[in-house]
Amino acid sequence: AATKSSLNISATDTVAGYGTLVRVSNGTSNTDIELKVEKEDGSSIIIESETDDYGKAKIDLAGFYTKKAGEYTLQARDVNRNEGFGDETNFNVYPDSVSSSRSYLDLKNTTAAANGNDYSQLNVYLKDRYKNAISGHSVEILSSRLGDEIVRTSSNSYTNEQGMISFNIYSREEGISTLSAHDTTEGSTINDRGEIAFYTPSVKLTEIGGNQTSVSLASVDSGPVSYLEF
Repeated sequence: AATKSSLNISATDTVAGYGTLVRVSNGTSNTDIELKVEKEDGSSIIIESETDDYGKAKIDLAGFYTKKAGEYTLQARDVNRNEGFGDETNFNVYPDSVSSSRSYLDLKNTTAAANGNDYSQLNVYLKDRYKNAISGHSVEILSSRLGDEIVRTSSNSYTNEQGMISFNIYSREEGISTLSAHDTTEGSTINDRGEIAFYTPSVKLTEIGGNQTSVSLASVDSGPVSYLEF
């Protein structure tokens, strides 16, 4: 069985889409080595390099490989020896800044009664340019109408691990409300917009007054009913 490599390895934390410098030491001089990079989702890549006269190597891990935020695992081994990969070391890839085009709004209902009680739930998702969720950011919802009421329903005042924060939207005013989300942490506004149509609540029969009765309409042999008039 192959012995575990004695190569030492280290790397600095970075941001999604940006590279990081990997340092390898304690190797033999001028020999081929392999660097194994494993992402949080379990996928991995192998990068080849070579040590210098002192058994060391510096490897620039390009930002192409670090687009997914999370914890990465590194291992190295000497190709010319009968050895397996050495001890693991980790580095973190943090999400990039908020992307106005990748972030979005999700409305559960696009219509609601303008009675001050019915509402539409609005979820805001903050993402970076690689669709990594951005947590810990405060979000403000802006409506095109002053009379709308916006209530945060998330337990925290900032986005969760999925980059989401939730609100309920109420109104007593008929018409269309156009909603936008502003990330107050970074000072950016999401490009996506949400629209809710608030309609007049139906009038109850008790408010109309008079006698209430039931009317049944049936079309037996005469075909479909063409109209009904009171």
